[in-house]
Amino acid sequence: MLRGIFQKHGFTLGLLCVLAIGILFPVVGASIKPWVTICIFLSMILIGFRFETAAVKFSADNLKAVVVSIVAGFLVMPILSYVLGSLFFSAQRDMFIGVMLAGTVPTTQASSVIWTDLSGGNHSLAVVLMSIANIVGVFLSPWLLSWGVGSVVSVPVWPMLKTLILYVLVPVILGILIRTKVGSCSPRTLRTSKIASIVFIWMNILTALSSSNVWSEFPLFSVLSCVAIQYWTMAFFSYYFSRVVGLSEKDSLAVLFCSAQVTITFAVLIGVSYFSSQSLLYVAVYHLFQQFMGAYTAPIVRGAIFRKC
Repeated sequence: MLRGIFQKHGFTLGLLCVLAIGILFPVVGASIKPWVTICIFLSMILIGFRFETAAVKFSADNLKAVVVSIVAGFLVMPILSYVLGSLFFSAQRDMFIGVMLAGTVPTTQASSVIWTDLSGGNHSLAVVLMSIANIVGVFLSPWLLSWGVGSVVSVPVWPMLKTLILYVLVPVILGILIRTKVGSCSPRTLRTSKIASIVFIWMNILTALSSSNVWSEFPLFSVLSCVAIQYWTMAFFSYYFSRVVGLSEKDSLAVLFCSAQVTITFAVLIGVSYFSSQSLLYVAVYHLFQQFMGAYTAPIVRGAIFRKC
């Protein structure tokens, strides 16, 4: 019985444990912070290592899904985030930056694929969308951040771009080259790499929660409200826009999770280097929210798809 519970809810239970440790023992995250860039570098290598070049099929539907995903993630999401940030946090600079940070980074490298798979969506397409979004985000995210928060705080676009190239793009390419050299891998090896990626993500969350003093003035209710609107607006928009342009239900689910889910890896890398702990904490709350939403909705959606078959 316990084994079944852990198999079904292990990811959520682990996330709850990480959240509890981060809040109760912020010293744990603080001890990880000096190593965060190394953790991010290693996690990006694993992302490149798991990338299946055979999954890249230049069909009309795949190209259509890529366009919808890019439009949703790098046009609709930043504009929506700017509007929400202005409405909720016009007088709170750090929180406004946090909203824009969540709204301009690409999709999360692990869970967008995980929830697509668990919901019955197109897993291979999700891998392609995630990989493309993270590569595009290296070049677009600094400029989108500059557009969104440029009037509030100076954004060092070029140093940020160099940081993302060094710690995201280079290791992803390195991971792809290693996988090309190794060739096919056993399911156990791939499963181990996925677990390692999740551990690195949890380490990033602990880093985001490491400053204990940020909770004293943290507007939790406003943040949760803004996060919920931000996530669900993107989820509904990306899914229905995908259906409107003719994508299948399974392809649309891949677009949904790759558009509404955002990476904490990018955010930690940028936030630790250039912004405050309060800003980073908003992204941590968004990331936690999207994991719980994925864990809750994926089985429901999968059941609905199977009933139609």
